Amino acid sequence: MNENQNCPTSPPSDALAGLARNAAAIEDFIESHLVDGDGLLRCYVNADTLEPWTAEEFQRHNYTIHFHKVERGTAFGALAYEDSLMATAEFALGRIAKHECTGEALPLAAAARQASAIHAVFREGEKFEVGYLPKPHGGLAKASWSHEISHDQYIKSILALRTFQRYAPPSQKKAIDRQIVSAADYFIVRNFQYPRRECMVVTPETRAHTLALYIPLLVLAGKITGNASYTERLPRFDALLSALASGSWVGDLDHLNANSSSLLVEGFHLALEEGHQDPRLTTIIGNLWERHMALIGEDGLSPEDSGQSYRSARVLRVAAFAPIVDTYFPGVDASKAAIKMLHALNDPRRMLCCLDSGVPTMDPFLHKAVCELGLTSWLLAYWRLVGQSRAGAPKGP
Repeated sequence: MNENQNCPTSPPSDALAGLARNAAAIEDFIESHLVDGDGLLRCYVNADTLEPWTAEEFQRHNYTIHFHKVERGTAFGALAYEDSLMATAEFALGRIAKHECTGEALPLAAAARQASAIHAVFREGEKFEVGYLPKPHGGLAKASWSHEISHDQYIKSILALRTFQRYAPPSQKKAIDRQIVSAADYFIVRNFQYPRRECMVVTPETRAHTLALYIPLLVLAGKITGNASYTERLPRFDALLSALASGSWVGDLDHLNANSSSLLVEGFHLALEEGHQDPRLTTIIGNLWERHMALIGEDGLSPEDSGQSYRSARVLRVAAFAPIVDTYFPGVDASKAAIKMLHALNDPRRMLCCLDSGVPTMDPFLHKAVCELGLTSWLLAYWRLVGQSRAGAPKGP
């Protein structure tokens, strides 16, 4: 992608003003129906009941969950918190962005609750090992029993904590630093690999979007500690980064996925903001945006994954990182596409994991599942776009 394209623009304020009521409704919906008693967001809630699915409901509809083996325990405690850390972190990021746009204290105070929830899951993980951030299957009370981790959950959580850190009191700032460094140590001793769903081993070569975590994590740990041994490990990923920057989509990135792209753009942007200098990261951000623009339809929607036949509210993850794309490629006017996506899907009850009724899915319950990440991405996109609009035309780095 050409970084020197002309005519950078900021989002038209009238287009965003028309979405203000939707933003308020979506934030209220999340607070009312997705946030649990500990501040974590619940996932895939039943669109009819706005509560987590029950075994009886699944049995009544003959639903299954393809990614969960029943031998591993109850599927429903896992399903309700499968992507909870990502959603919780993104909700916090959206509220911080709102505070930075409006100056209001309440959104920042609210974001503190989600930051505290992520801290709490880290502490539960420490019952197993320092630096272990489990998916909180069964909620916070059972998080320390969870055997499941995911680089997806790690990077969004670390991004949220690092963003909130500038507003945190000294004791919490120290806690965030400690958790970031301990997470880096956790993956270093495992040579950047870990078991997934107890049925495969994730490596950078098989899941290339792990770079979304490992690169900023090492950059942050080196910056926090002053220990160069962290960043000295970055060449471990050179071959993969060069392949991605040249357009060779290796590992899981051979297909386009809104979630993976979100993680890569957010993670690479974090590394660059923290002072890391590697032009390949910027190139990959631009390449990912171009790929998504080729997939998204005239209505502003698309499948989450290029291998899927149905559209999903998860595509809104692309809208959330559009302002980041504008930071590096202002002439692309990514915000224009993002605003179109927000207008296309702005009713929280319609933000489903599968938007196309009658289209087969591997997990049939997705037709009736609220997409928590669609909601949090919409809100984050909106407040980032408002901030960009108020700041004026985006400028290159």
